[in-house]
Amino acid sequence: MRTAILCILVCLQMMCAAALADILVVYPDGHGPYPTIQDALDAAAPADTVHLADGTFTGPGNRDLDYNAKALLVTSQSGETELCIIDCEGSEADPHRGFIFQSGETADARMERVTIRGGYLSGSYPDGAGGAILCVGTQPTIRHCIFMSNHAEQGGGIYTWGYNNTIADCIFIENTSGSSAGALTLGASTGAVDHCVFARNTAPVAASLIAVGSTVTVSHCTFVCNESQFGNSIISGQSSHTVVLNCISAFGGLGSAIDCSMDGTIELSCCDIYGNAGGNWVGCIAGQYGINGNISEDPLFCDLPNGDFSLAADSPCAPFSPPNPECDLIGFAGIGCAAQDVTAPVVQRGDVRLALEPNPCIIGTTILLSAPITQGVRFHLVIYDASGRTIRQWIPAASPGGTLRTAWDGTDQSGQAVASGVYFVRASMGGASATQPLLLVR
Repeated sequence: MRTAILCILVCLQMMCAAALADILVVYPDGHGPYPTIQDALDAAAPADTVHLADGTFTGPGNRDLDYNAKALLVTSQSGETELCIIDCEGSEADPHRGFIFQSGETADARMERVTIRGGYLSGSYPDGAGGAILCVGTQPTIRHCIFMSNHAEQGGGIYTWGYNNTIADCIFIENTSGSSAGALTLGASTGAVDHCVFARNTAPVAASLIAVGSTVTVSHCTFVCNESQFGNSIISGQSSHTVVLNCISAFGGLGSAIDCSMDGTIELSCCDIYGNAGGNWVGCIAGQYGINGNISEDPLFCDLPNGDFSLAADSPCAPFSPPNPECDLIGFAGIGCAAQDVTAPVVQRGDVRLALEPNPCIIGTTILLSAPITQGVRFHLVIYDASGRTIRQWIPAASPGGTLRTAWDGTDQSGQAVASGVYFVRASMGGASATQPLLLVR
């Protein structure tokens, strides 16, 4: 009887607390009782919700935001993440980030359906970490957010230290880092990343995600067109153990898809790694290809140039599909369009065969060459623009066996990125040559 009464009292207390929670609305133009987001955060009581009206929030009080240890929900009033934007307007001369969680915030501090862009930080940790969000020994719940065009020396999008929660259903796009992790750093953490997209992020090391001294699970994520010298999708470093489940890593520039450093280890299951300029199943993950549902197949995105990462009906990443029928959906998004023709076009002229993957491309493309001879082969490659002007030319390293895989990273001879448009890739060997058009979309 006493237990039943206590349960009833607890339930009544929770109902009363919910009934007393307020909703504080903030408008981008500053009208209303709360001129800025920080004004609302300061005025809110624990369990309150701060609604951000559609529009773009800028200026003091709408960046460098702090929950101050309160259990609050900050979210879009309309529920449309793309329409609720915090623009930090940061620069090297005037650095700013979106949020800092540094006061012991728990999982009850929530942020959902908000876009953060334009954060910019430089320098050492902590001042130069987390262009959009910095979490220091805190556990905020981050869901359904977009992190776009942020920059930091470490963790261009988010930097966490001691984070044991899950970042889920978020998009990291075109974030950059001067050192490591263009999108996300998980340091000394046992957290997880679930159902996220990492696209067109760049960094010298780990364009997308790096785990440092952590035990991390990454599941149902899509990594596409990220660019780094080392690990354009994931690096497991400094004794980290990273488990990767049902993820796609495709069309990364420069380096390999996944790397390990300083005794880091990584374990993959039901993953598709394909079309990365520096190699797919290489390095510390070489022995995992072909087992545990791991494949290397074109994922067949519905519209890669326009950012639609859903899958064609005949994608090898569709649930329980060949060549790995034991695996559920691989990647972030499900089936979104009809079946595609999976045959990559091959141009053959004389003894030279030429194929480009992907085509169209966003950052660059992998160039596949072959010639029917067994001795060492030296190909001459030239990239032309639509007017016939030479953009770049080079002679790749000699290839035994008559086959060669190399990459063009979308830059000219001086290393400058070229504009969107139609280009032509010409491969020649001796008196034979082959040319194929390439569409570059930035």
